[in-house]
Amino acid sequence: MSKKKKKYKSNSHCKFLLKAHIIFVTKYRKKLLVNQVGDDMKQILFDVANEADFKIETMKSEDGNHIHLLIDYPPTLTISSIVNRLKSLSTVRI
Repeated sequence: MSKKKKKYKSNSHCKFLLKAHIIFVTKYRKKLLVNQVGDDMKQILFDVANEADFKIETMKSEDGNHIHLLIDYPPTLTISSIVNRLKSLSTVRI
């Protein structure tokens, strides 16, 4: 049996592996994230993550009314600050 090694990250005083599953949902669950709009939104979210300290590992959109994100982040950030950054910057850019 093969064991999976987790890729822990480390700072000067700690070792960590933090992940969060975040779901962005459109208002009233309307199917707005289809075709080009959905592709643009995914690219914008990746761009925001590349500019920040966290990383989007996977992103998936099925129904056109929500996007699933699996985010890898350091312990210096809070989930609320990550969501705030993603929501505010993606709203301005879309």
